Amino acid sequence: MTYIDAETARDWGLVVEVVAHESLLERARALASTIASIPSEYLSELRAAYDDIGAMSGQEAFRAEARWSRAWMADRFDQSRLTTEREKIVARGRAQTGGSDGAPA
Repeated sequence: MTYIDAETARDWGLVVEVVAHESLLERARALASTIASIPSEYLSELRAAYDDIGAMSGQEAFRAEARWSRAWMADRFDQSRLTTEREKIVARGRAQTGGSDGAPA
């Protein structure tokens, strides 16, 4: 088994962000707040889709998930919210690394 450090995992895209141990609880609270702000009907829809698609297998499941995902994105996705959340994540990453090197997030 090979282990990699947190920064490498982030650089490889395996994790979204790396949080210093002393900031972990604060970050967990912020993340919980973000999750709690997701409209409950979205979570209900997602759970129902997982239940329906989970009963399928193979290509049938892949096609059903793709159809559901496209329909949900067209009808319910909030691009402005995603942009706002992405900007917050990028700003946190820059603050953690000490600057804005212009590298893509």
